[in-house]
Amino acid sequence: MPVAIHEHGQVYTEAGRLAVRMVTATLNNSRDPWTLFLGACLDEVPDQIASSIPILVAGPNGITVIDVRRGDKGFVEEATGALEVAAVRTKSKADRVRAILTRAGLQVTVRAVLAVNADVNWQMQARPSGVRVVTVTRLGTVVTSAGNARPTEDEMASACEAIETALTDATDLIGLGIIRALRPEDQSGLPFHATYRATHENAGNVILHLHDLTAGNRDELIRVARRGFDVIHDLSPNPSIPEAAERFQVYPDADGDLAFFAVRDDNYPTISEQSADPDWNIVHRVLFAIKALNVLHALHHPYETGIRELILRDISPRTVCVALDNEPYFSRFRFARVDTRATIGRHAATQWHPDEFTAPEVAEVGLGAATFASDVFSLSASLIAILDIPREDGVAESPLAGIARDILRAGMADEEAERPGAQELAGRLNAVFDDDDDVDPGMDDDDFQSIGLGNGEYVMVRTLGQGGINTAWLVREQFDDDDPEPPADDSDCLVGKIVLNPDDAIKVSKAHRMVRPFSTRSIHLATVFEATPTWSPGSPAAIIEYVRGKSLRQEAPFFRNDHGNSDPDRFVRTCFDWFVQTLEGVSYLHRGNLVHGDISPDNLMLRDGSIVIIDYDTVTRPDRVCGFLRPDYASPRRLQGGPSTKADDVYAGAASIFECLTGNPPFLQNNRDSRRTGLAWPATLPFDSVPTFRELRRVLDLATHPEVSVRYADAYIALMDINPSLASAAS
Repeated sequence: MPVAIHEHGQVYTEAGRLAVRMVTATLNNSRDPWTLFLGACLDEVPDQIASSIPILVAGPNGITVIDVRRGDKGFVEEATGALEVAAVRTKSKADRVRAILTRAGLQVTVRAVLAVNADVNWQMQARPSGVRVVTVTRLGTVVTSAGNARPTEDEMASACEAIETALTDATDLIGLGIIRALRPEDQSGLPFHATYRATHENAGNVILHLHDLTAGNRDELIRVARRGFDVIHDLSPNPSIPEAAERFQVYPDADGDLAFFAVRDDNYPTISEQSADPDWNIVHRVLFAIKALNVLHALHHPYETGIRELILRDISPRTVCVALDNEPYFSRFRFARVDTRATIGRHAATQWHPDEFTAPEVAEVGLGAATFASDVFSLSASLIAILDIPREDGVAESPLAGIARDILRAGMADEEAERPGAQELAGRLNAVFDDDDDVDPGMDDDDFQSIGLGNGEYVMVRTLGQGGINTAWLVREQFDDDDPEPPADDSDCLVGKIVLNPDDAIKVSKAHRMVRPFSTRSIHLATVFEATPTWSPGSPAAIIEYVRGKSLRQEAPFFRNDHGNSDPDRFVRTCFDWFVQTLEGVSYLHRGNLVHGDISPDNLMLRDGSIVIIDYDTVTRPDRVCGFLRPDYASPRRLQGGPSTKADDVYAGAASIFECLTGNPPFLQNNRDSRRTGLAWPATLPFDSVPTFRELRRVLDLATHPEVSVRYADAYIALMDINPSLASAAS
């Protein structure tokens, strides 16, 4: 019997869309009548996405409220209590449905289900009563399983009518009715698109994007209109892009159809506006350019979001802003090209017009010709514009402006192939500064020292071991007499790096200060909380997150013994997983033009099965010599005293995974160093026939190839070379 489907809103995540397919397929195979409500929102709440009900099923066993979370390993494992919080919200949504039915005089069974799109082993610490947590693939079985009470058809019809009425009554709450005081912001540009600053009853100040769907082909204009929202939603949370405040909706008005969505208005000035400020000095401007190019590189390849490639195609001084702490902020994604989605359409593309910031190939052919290099052209042209600083007559321009301008002009070469990548341009600009200028000189030291901890005093709990140039201690913040006693375990402890040599202490502190901004962006990097630029005996040079777990050196032998022979496929896939996660963490450092310099099984920790990289003492800029290394995992050039490169991090990561996989030193063949021939693979392995192993061996061999030119240049290039299906399974 067909399923009656009522769509009241969008299902936002791929996990949600998969859940809808799984449930619908199961219900269609049933002989019983079912009603499906999609995207239900029953009241006015601050966060429409989090408070909507993706799937609400009414059938012969009552009402099932299904909440869907993407639930990848990051969601499931990165934060204690994340599942409890999600389940509590699901229970709250089920309670709202139950209240609606009660007001209608109905006593129908209401069940609450939280679906997570990840097949991982976990247990909730305190599962709320009445909430069942399952994987998306099991949803069909759960929904159709018999309940305790089977309502009559009349009861179900009344229940569906009550729900439909509640949803209809809520329509105005999630439409334009909750947006007030529209003030025109940008009426130039597209005939069908305008932006307004407005006040949202729940989200505060917002920027409202309105699209007139009568300006052309409706379907294609809707595609353009929602492209801007979809990209923002899929990349969220990201400090370099706006946060969604009102979901994408199509809203009929008296004059014609409108599509709209809203993002939070952080009121950041565009670089065009900021350039008029003479106090925005040349150092700040060049450092901003470095950051903007690195962010562009990260936006081009946001692989952790599920998007494989993203081309912005709408970069100009009007769309790039200057956020707090001189950070870049990209504000427009309406014409972005996403690899996994259909094009925005020829007709819609004609709404776009080239300007002086448009790459030549795009100006000549149109948006369809845009590439990564086209974005580099547009951003380089925009950044060159900020180098003209207002100054009084007779005041000479800073030489730094001319040097930076010449570097950025390379990104504006007429031929795409001649333009360096965004990250390479950032590296060239960064090289303009001396080694001691890695940290923004316009910021106070206090701005770099803490994230929420303040400049605390610490009590040493116990030593964690001696490193290359420091001793790592487990430390706890000093409690005042009036504060409660610290817990008996180490749950509130951090790691303090105690360095006795003043020169080494300054290097360790500087390394952690460079890492700090990137350490909060990936679950595969231990967070840096504090790093002081001054040295005092017995005080930590840096305070970082204490990763509770075991290192790969400790854990891999047990896993290899348990599964290497009995379940070789699982064993190889797990090693592949470890390598991919290592690359993901290291890639964040590489995006910031940093090299870790000491990747090894000792510095790859396992926290609930997920890799976390620790120990940033040796972090430096590429092509600078780092005195400390681990010979077993170092490249030949580093062994000879050469500088560290991003490729060396990938090399060391591959060597570390080889050791976990085989149990042997990576470069020791017949008691001789095998670096000239590559990894020291044994003649036979119990998993030689496993297809995943052949792919993993290929990747590890390339990462450690004797010829430098053959190796992966950085972690991102290595990630992109991994077979997509295997990379998906491993991550």
